[in-house]
Amino acid sequence: MIAADPENLLIAGGFPPLGRARQQGDTYELSGQWPFASGCASATWFLGGILLTPDDGTPPTARVAFFPAHQARIIRNWNVIGLRATGSHDVSAENITVPTGRSTTLFGAPRWSDDPLAAIPFFSLGSMLAAVPLGLAQRALDELALLAATKIPFGQQHPLAHDPVFQDRMGTMLARLGATRAYLLDRTDNLWQHALTGFVPPDVQATTSLAVTETVDAALEIVNFAHRCGGTATIRTPHTLTRCLHDVFAAGRHAAFRPSARRAAARAFLGLPPE
Repeated sequence: MIAADPENLLIAGGFPPLGRARQQGDTYELSGQWPFASGCASATWFLGGILLTPDDGTPPTARVAFFPAHQARIIRNWNVIGLRATGSHDVSAENITVPTGRSTTLFGAPRWSDDPLAAIPFFSLGSMLAAVPLGLAQRALDELALLAATKIPFGQQHPLAHDPVFQDRMGTMLARLGATRAYLLDRTDNLWQHALTGFVPPDVQATTSLAVTETVDAALEIVNFAHRCGGTATIRTPHTLTRCLHDVFAAGRHAAFRPSARRAAARAFLGLPPE
């Protein structure tokens, strides 16, 4: 039923079990509020993580429930410094009824499809999100190149682009961006090749997460560099480099960019079990 109209299907919501639900036969009665529901204003369905109390007396379990957008409401509180266009408002539902068949576990559920995507663990999908900071870093360097061609720093006679110190730092940032992009693409391709076999081993998951984390770190460094080099021109809020800075700061707070990814990748490389 959820995908009955796949051409118009758009799902938004949050996975953490911030909602509460009680099972009543073959339905759940649930309420909750979920932040960071990107794209919710255009969504046709919402999803929300819930802590479910079964009707058989067993301990509560975490699940994810799906419900039509008209059963919930959007709390328009996405007032942030960056990524404003994502419209990541909160969504909430109060005492709604959801069939048990419209729920799933986030981890450990049986594979639901023969599609290779179904073989990729949840947190290994972060390589898709890494495209955002990667693109922001590229845009920042492109904007800086345009600015450097005409901007004459205070006390100098020639545009910034002619400064050897600036050229050296710009070259370093170009290399960092290129290396980061290549590593991310390499690890994503490796992930996909394993997904085609139907199984993604822990070490592949770990190095994919490492590439994702390194991408956002590189993007933060690159965009910071570009913004500083812009001098006073970039302190005005409408400036493109200021928007890049705000967006990459906001993107870097996503749960997919976990600092623990380095440790997990190192443990896999050293032959140690996952923590």
